[in-house]
Formats: sequence, structure tokens, C-alpha cells
Amino acid sequence: MKFIITILGAALLWLTTPVQAQTLPDTNITKKTFVINITKLESPNLSLAQLVDGIEHMNTYIGSYPPRFTSEAHRQDIYEKWLVLISEAEAYFAANQGAENAYYVRAELYRQGHNMDVEGSAAKAFENIDACLKAYKTSVACNFSAQYFYLSIAPVRLKEAENSLSFLRGHFKPNLEPEVEAGYVYLYLFAQDYDRAAAQINAYISAFPETRRAAEFKEILSALKSNNVKIVTDEP
Repeated sequence: MKFIITILGAALLWLTTPVQAQTLPDTNITKKTFVINITKLESPNLSLAQLVDGIEHMNTYIGSYPPRFTSEAHRQDIYEKWLVLISEAEAYFAANQGAENAYYVRAELYRQGHNMDVEGSAAKAFENIDACLKAYKTSVACNFSAQYFYLSIAPVRLKEAENSLSFLRGHFKPNLEPEVEAGYVYLYLFAQDYDRAAAQINAYISAFPETRRAAEFKEILSALKSNNVKIVTDEP
């Protein structure tokens, strides 16, 4: 299922794309689906640290929806780099089956692939996140992947998203972690619990007043007060 949060009819935050859209939000880039084309490697060429660095770099462009492509050529370049990384992640997993980090790197890359409209990535993200949390319930890395991914497909896995957010909040307590606290805003919005969403936005702005999200959340808060927030859903 695909979701959009809209304010006064204009999309403020896109977590996934509506099926009917012909272009990516706020761009002239035509929507396009890609395929998972893994290159089978005998052994990984990248170390775990290099893989994680690659994932963090890719998060700049495909860590959330909409992806941040500047052109069709840029999207193609990111896709090709993603293929290299996912091939390396699969090789790393084959050499380290059952390891927490092996699940994590695949989970993150398939989550990114889902944001880039790579067919089959969502199922692979589910598979690796669920397997990681089954084996490593207190994995900070996999709980972060879980809350990002589960919120992006709300409300299919809202309960699981809340479970991961609750664990992460407890892990960082007494400190507040900005990604976790932002996650609670999205959780309440997608659950359409607007009173709690407003309260959480106020708490986030108080804790992290200078962040980019604080500015976005102020717009959402204003819209909540005037009852101008709408959750739009589409079936794929």
C-alpha cells in the first residue's frame, strides 16, 4: 500500500509514491521500476565498514521517499551503484550467514531499493528485517531499519514500527534520539491519532528546534490545528 500526507491538497511529506503518479514528486523525472540484477561474487570485495559507508552514502539519495534524484541520468547512476552494493551485501551474507550485520546490510539496501522502485525489494526488506529481529531482538541497527521501513508502508506494520521505536527510545534513554522522536510523529500521523501527533511534534520541536524536520513539523502542526491534514492511500 502507498501513502501520502497532504496539507491543503499539496504533498508535504511523501513516504511512498501513489500508484497513479507519472513523475516522481517535485520533479519532472518519469516514474520507472527497476529489477534486482545481482552479480554473483565468489566472495565479497568490500569490508563490512566499506559496505556500511556505501549504505550511508546512498541514504542521501534513496534513504527515504521521494528519492533525491536530480535527473534521469543521476537516477541511473544511483541504481548502478546500488546494484554493486547489493551484490556485495549478498556476498557478505553468504560468507557470514546468520550474523546480525549480514542481515542489517541486506535489510538497509533492500529498503533503499524499495524507495527507488526496485521490484521485489520490499519483500526482501521484510525477509531480512524480520529474520534479524527474530535472531537479534535487541539489535539497534535492525530496529532502526525496521522503524524506517515499517513506517514507509504504514499501516501494514504500524504495530511493529511502534515496537522498534519503543525499543530504540528505551535504548537511548535518558537521551532523546532525533530519528526515533521523529518516527513517533509519523507513527501517530499514520495511525491518525492527531492529538498525540501534535503533542509529539511539540516535544520534538522543543528538543530539536534547529533541525530541518522541526520546520516541516511546524507546518504539519499548523495544519493539524486547522484540520487540514489528510492521509491519502492507494492500492498498488
